[in-house]
Amino acid sequence: AKTGINFRNYVLNMKMEEAKRLLEISPANINEIAWRVGYDDYRSFYRAFKNYTGMTPSRYQATYCS
Repeated sequence: AKTGINFRNYVLNMKMEEAKRLLEISPANINEIAWRVGYDDYRSFYRAFKNYTGMTPSRYQATYCS
C-alpha cells in the first residue's frame, strides 16, 4: 500500500511516534529514549523531535507523562 510519503519521512514518523509513546509512559532518561529510537546522539534527536512536535522532548514529557 502506498503511504503518500517517502521512505525517509515514513521512518522519521515512526521514530517520532515511538519516542512520543516512550516519553508519555515512562520517566526514562531522554538520552535513553533517543538511543532506543535510533539516534546516536541527543542533539540530533532533540532537533528532530522539536521539528516534528513543536516542543522539546523534556517539555513534551512534562506535559504528557502520566
